[in-house]
Amino acid sequence: MTYPTDELKAIPEKWAQPPENMITKLERGRGLVLDYVGHADVTLILCGVDPLWEYTLDRGPDGRPDIHKNGNNWVVWGTITIHETTRPCVGTCKSDKAEVEKELTGDLIRNGAMRFGIATKLWSKLDDATDTYTAEPAADRAISADELERFRANCEGHTLDYDEIMLDAHMSEPPMISEKPALARAFTEAKRNAESPSDDPGVQLPLNGPETPDTDTDTPQTVDPDELLVSNKQLRRIQILFGAVGIKERTDRIAYTNSVIDPYKVKSTKELTTTQAGVVMAALDDDIAAAADGNG
Repeated sequence: MTYPTDELKAIPEKWAQPPENMITKLERGRGLVLDYVGHADVTLILCGVDPLWEYTLDRGPDGRPDIHKNGNNWVVWGTITIHETTRPCVGTCKSDKAEVEKELTGDLIRNGAMRFGIATKLWSKLDDATDTYTAEPAADRAISADELERFRANCEGHTLDYDEIMLDAHMSEPPMISEKPALARAFTEAKRNAESPSDDPGVQLPLNGPETPDTDTDTPQTVDPDELLVSNKQLRRIQILFGAVGIKERTDRIAYTNSVIDPYKVKSTKELTTTQAGVVMAALDDDIAAAADGNG
C-alpha cells in the first residue's frame, strides 16, 4: 500500500530538477540569467503527480479573490493541495501587469508547487555562471493555525481588535514567521494605546461626547446619552471593508470615517456609535459596489 507521505517524498526526488525541455531562460540584466519552469509546464507536472491536485485563493468578504497591494506588487495568498496535503502559497506580480489575475494565479501555482519540491533546484540557484547550486535559506511560512488562534485569543483577552492590529502593522494574512516580531510590536503598541473602559462596546457615551482639545475646531462627537458605542463585530466588519477598498493607513481610515459622519469627528473608530458605524459600513459597501461596476 502506498501512503501519501511516500508519494510526497517521491515528488522532489523526481522533480526538484526538471528536464531541460521544461526550463526557460529569463535574462534579468547585468549578465544574470535565471532558469524557471512556466505555469503551463508546472501544471503538467502537477497533473502527473496527482490528477486530483487543486489550489485555492483566499477570498474577501465579497467572495472575490483577496488581491491586495504591497508596494509596487499585487499579492494574493492561497493554498495548494497534493495527495490530500495542503500547504500555503503566495502569488505576486508587478502592479503594471496587464492581466493581474492570470499572473497572480500562475505565480501562486508555481510557488505552491515549489512547497512540495517541484523545481526547487531552480529556486535555490545562486551562481548561473558556474552552475553552482546550494540549498536556499529555510523558506518563510505562515504561522501555525494554533499559534494564530492563541494570538487572536490574546487580543480578545485584552479587548483589542485583531483585524485593526493586522492593518496597522501592514501584516499579510495569515502572518508569516518572519513577521512575528513586527506583530508583537503592533500588539504592544495597541495595548499601550488602549483607551479607558468607556471605549468598550456597549458602554454608554458621556452626554457631551469624548473630550477634544480646546483648539480643535471640529464638531465634537455629541449624541444621545442612550446611544451605544460600536460593537466588536461592527469594528471587525469596518476594518475588513477598509481593507477591501484599499484604505490601510490609520489616518486615511479616520479621515474617511469623519467625512462620512460629518459634522461629527472621531479620533478612533472605537468612538463611533452603533448608528454611525452602520453609516460608515454602508458607505464602504457602496464604494466596493461602485468599484465592482467600474471593473465589470
